[in-house]
Amino acid sequence: MALQLAEADYDDLWSITICVDNQAAIRALSAPPRRTSGQHLLITIHEAVQRIHLRHPECSFQLMWCPGHEGVVGNEVADGLAKAAARAVADGHSTEPASLAAIKMSITQHLSGMARYWVGKGGGFHRRIRGKTSRSSTVAALSRLSRAGTSAVVQARSGHAGTNTYLHRFGHAESSECTTCGVPESMQHLLISCRRYADARSAFRRSLRSKGLPDTQLPHHLSPAAFHDLAKFLLSTGKFKSHQLAINEPIAIAP
Repeated sequence: MALQLAEADYDDLWSITICVDNQAAIRALSAPPRRTSGQHLLITIHEAVQRIHLRHPECSFQLMWCPGHEGVVGNEVADGLAKAAARAVADGHSTEPASLAAIKMSITQHLSGMARYWVGKGGGFHRRIRGKTSRSSTVAALSRLSRAGTSAVVQARSGHAGTNTYLHRFGHAESSECTTCGVPESMQHLLISCRRYADARSAFRRSLRSKGLPDTQLPHHLSPAAFHDLAKFLLSTGKFKSHQLAINEPIAIAP
């Protein structure tokens, strides 16, 4: 930024001294570029220096280390500008090229967060779903279903079901992927987006809407009020059968 300001604001330049509180950055600028994250920034800096030198051949450059701005008046301003720059990157308004390493890290963090949400410690998503409904309402809704329907709904709400992601964990399926869509066949995928069951899903959602029930999100599909229509949809897939509960892992019927 200092070099950009120098390029834009000065007609005559004799010397430029830039103070930096990051010794690693100074070492990086002193060495040839390497295939690591942040190299596009170093290249940008070198190109700016070359442009300035072409316009001002007599100009000298000095890069100097200085202590950080702790305890210096204006610290809050500097921090505010840094945070604003970070927000600009996050919002897509930054003019600087994106860092591939930062993009990879962001994707990894997102996937890790999603994994914790769905199968994290304590049962993940399915345990939270059961915790949001009372035991009495759950048992009452299950009691109105057939035995097969009850089995299917319990499997869906507990996550211990005949989906490929679950069966693959125990060696009962060669792959965790949906054979139609080529993505992990989770309960979310089965209920929300699998193309194989598009017609049955449309009928399921229409039935929910006709009863004044929400139908857009997975918690809506797994709520006691939706059990009757949920059971019909699950059984139509052929993936929810009583014998599939035999996998050696505890099944929680309680909400």
